[in-house]
Amino acid sequence: MTHRQDLAESKYDQEGKDHRWWLDDDCSAKLWDTFQHIYSMDENRRALIKHHMRLYGSKMIGNLSDQVFDVISGSRMKYNAIQSVCETAVSRLGKNRPAAAYVTKGGTLADMRAAKALGLYTAGVFENADVYQRGRESFRTATVVGSGVLAFFPKETEAGWSVGCERVFPWEIVIDEHDGRMGEPRSYYRVHYIDREVAFEKFSRIKKWKSKEKKLREALTECSVGDREAIGRDTTADTIEIIEAWHLPSGKGAKDGRHVFAGSSVELQSDPWNHQWVPLAFYHWQPAIVGYWGSGIAETINGIQVTINRMLKVAEASYALVGRPWILSPASAKMRPEMFTNKTTPIIEYIGDVPPTVVTHAPLNQDFHNQLDRLKQEANDLAGVSQLSSSGKKPADLESGEALRRFNEIEDARHADPGINYERFYMNCAKIILKLSHSMAKEGKSPTAQAHVKRRNRGWMEDISWDRVKLDENDYMIQVYPTSILPSQPAGRVATIQEWFRVGFISKGEAFWLLEIPDLDSHLSPDAIMVEAILDDVEAMLDEEEPEPRLPEPYQDLQLSRKLMTAAYLKARMLKAEEDRLELMRRYIAKISEYEEAANAMGQQQQPMADPMGQQQQIAKPPESTSLAALQGA
Repeated sequence: MTHRQDLAESKYDQEGKDHRWWLDDDCSAKLWDTFQHIYSMDENRRALIKHHMRLYGSKMIGNLSDQVFDVISGSRMKYNAIQSVCETAVSRLGKNRPAAAYVTKGGTLADMRAAKALGLYTAGVFENADVYQRGRESFRTATVVGSGVLAFFPKETEAGWSVGCERVFPWEIVIDEHDGRMGEPRSYYRVHYIDREVAFEKFSRIKKWKSKEKKLREALTECSVGDREAIGRDTTADTIEIIEAWHLPSGKGAKDGRHVFAGSSVELQSDPWNHQWVPLAFYHWQPAIVGYWGSGIAETINGIQVTINRMLKVAEASYALVGRPWILSPASAKMRPEMFTNKTTPIIEYIGDVPPTVVTHAPLNQDFHNQLDRLKQEANDLAGVSQLSSSGKKPADLESGEALRRFNEIEDARHADPGINYERFYMNCAKIILKLSHSMAKEGKSPTAQAHVKRRNRGWMEDISWDRVKLDENDYMIQVYPTSILPSQPAGRVATIQEWFRVGFISKGEAFWLLEIPDLDSHLSPDAIMVEAILDDVEAMLDEEEPEPRLPEPYQDLQLSRKLMTAAYLKARMLKAEEDRLELMRRYIAKISEYEEAANAMGQQQQPMADPMGQQQQIAKPPESTSLAALQGA
């Protein structure tokens, strides 16, 4: 067979079946057949997942069905290295909350304002859909089985449309091994185990099934409910199995892209899919060199854990056999065994010249325990986690904040790649949210997110509509930055801020701000409050969607106000801010000049004057209220 003939016939499997379901008008039968074919080839991966989850959870797992897990009684491990290391990795990396920063192609203030609105929208979706918490759960799954998945979808609520998020078990995503060998498959399959009534409500709203509710119910009744005998127990849940499949278009303008929901006997929904992405975000603890799915910590230290389990089993049997003390009693002593109890100071009578002897044994020699300790240390070393971190302890000789940070940097360097992948995972989430929002807006389902808007010392909740985001997806790029560069623990945060304050990086007011003191206003110095008030005026004129006119007060620090506002004005002019906003700032500065001129004039009038006789004459100072009124009228 020539290479060209091989390519021409590659659309068929070994049985001669054509699995290109995306080319059929009604593709339910072919899609289901294709899915079952790929699912059967994926059996080895699911077997490894069950094995690694057994080790992590210290219990037997029967299957990965719609009932999640069927737990079979089994012996409990005494030392679970896999669980300990995985939880340590989650606590170290999973506490981070990477956020998206948007950089626009243009450098104007209007572009920056739009990028800020885009950032608020993304942050709002992250909070509303609980992306960070679900992402942490997926991250924990990835440390055990290698990969974690989040799915995004249009969500209709009473308040309108929004972007929803849910965690997906990685064994419920199926990808053809050959299609995904380079990490970029063109077809994705997801198994949904969904309640029959929920499925009816979901699909009865689409155009295909409107006014055909009876036919839809009949179709859902015929859908597969899974192999309940494999579950091993009865259940009251009325779930059915539905396949969601995406096929990416072959190229720009190609018409073969498709998104389908199908049961075992019916195509429930089918739409064109004209995007080169799917609404699934994947995290791989250790990406595969060839293939799609990653490997986790459990796979790395699997052999060590199995050896530890065997040694612990030997230790348990040995201690059960000879771990308790023995009492050797001569037959001539005529002892009664019932006299030996656990009561304090028992009186035991015996007949004979030789008393009973208590003998204790060492069930295992020291080399056995040393080997067990070495295996525990090796498990932590292979995963890049110190035993101190795994047990939640710090070295006894490290007391200063700087020394502790240096110690933590060693493990952070070991986990650099998983940490980078963790940040990229959330950036992919942000990209999917924006792409899905673009797609929803084109369909007339413009989503809204409730975001926390913060300006200086004030914060409030605001609905950020996608219509307010006026940036096209080609006009910006996404960068990642950490939510906070400060330590998460209060002691470390205080130590770091104190160091910054000592070297002059921050002022006293900024130090109070970074310490996140709840009653912040009462602790700020007057100078810090003055700076906050002026910068708040700047943001009101420049950053608000509708500029808010502001004017200085006559009793504020006019010299400081002129300095800060002039610097802000020059920066805004360089950034090509709108003329109406610049004019507001010019009026602000001009009003400062008026106040200063009025203050100077009153100051000259209050200077002492010399009379002809050489005596000083003090000009009466006008009342304070008159002075303030004169300034306000200036």
